Amino acid sequence: MCKQAQTAEPWWWGRQSCLQPPLRRLLAGLTLIILLSHLALGQSFATVDVHPSAPGTAERGGFFPGGRFDLRGATMLTLIAMAYGVDTGRILGGPAWLNTSRFDVIAQAPSATPSAEALQAMLQALLADRFQLAAHHDQKDMPVYLLTVAKGGPKLQEAAKPDDPAGCPRVTGDPGLNHRACHNSKITALIKLLPQAAGNYVDHPVVDMTGLTGSYDFQLDWMGKGPYLAAKANPDGPAAVSIFDAIERLGLKLSPGAQPTPVIVVDKVNQKPTADAPGVTRKTPIVPTEFEAAEVRPSRPGDVQNYSHSQNGRLELQGFTLKGLISMAFQVEDNAVTGGPKWLDTDRFDVIAKAAVPARPPAWRGC
Repeated sequence: MCKQAQTAEPWWWGRQSCLQPPLRRLLAGLTLIILLSHLALGQSFATVDVHPSAPGTAERGGFFPGGRFDLRGATMLTLIAMAYGVDTGRILGGPAWLNTSRFDVIAQAPSATPSAEALQAMLQALLADRFQLAAHHDQKDMPVYLLTVAKGGPKLQEAAKPDDPAGCPRVTGDPGLNHRACHNSKITALIKLLPQAAGNYVDHPVVDMTGLTGSYDFQLDWMGKGPYLAAKANPDGPAAVSIFDAIERLGLKLSPGAQPTPVIVVDKVNQKPTADAPGVTRKTPIVPTEFEAAEVRPSRPGDVQNYSHSQNGRLELQGFTLKGLISMAFQVEDNAVTGGPKWLDTDRFDVIAKAAVPARPPAWRGC
């Protein structure tokens, strides 16, 4: 006999009972059937090249235009996260090597314009086929950050131009702080921004509990985690400002908590992938590792930092410091770039470059 637990479950789950474990096993079986149906319906890559990465290979790549998937130096944890569209922190179970062994996976979809959902289904099928991955969906209490309204009430300004595009670009200001100026932004955009822009502080998903539904103009100003800790240890230096302090200035509060969260549970996976089909490397196009043409020049005084990337492979960066360019090239946080001359963080440059093959721009990682 088991006790009934009072937890938040989907409406279709019905009354809490001892039938939940067998029902979940049934759902796990259905997940496998759905995955096999993807294979039967042609939801699989046309060509696939999978092999262990060379020692020292850095993780880079992902989904590219034209139905191409090219990820080098990836752990199985990363591959599962991309296949199922979840954070790595929501992947449970599996062997110890899940986050240590690295693989190169290069694949081409049969269609040049597959949907994002189709590409994820293809990657799921690839992992099941080549690594014999078996996984199922579940729900666990996971750590999160809860965004609530502070005692004094919100201090957000209603959007001055509600018809303008929403966004939270980086802006200039005190060089000891990070700055984001958000315009016409909803709270849903803020909770997505925080783990991206301030990942050293906000290392779990953010859950909106504010009840605020409007569009707002506001600015976030905070120190990276390293400078913040140094400021805390030096009472004679600049005031320490964390991302939590920046949120409080908006009349909001960010605090740790827990919430029932959908997760992926790894039941089984092989460390050694099955062999490639004969001749597959000749069918897999190679992504270029350098630009076809590039121009670099000092920025004009007063130029604002701007970033654009077009589908034809053209990349334009305006008003970037060399430190910012290095962090983008190596996909690390700004405060992870240390050493070098002082001008690394002051002098600004424009970069215009054209890739031989269109490529997805690297993701920015926050401080």
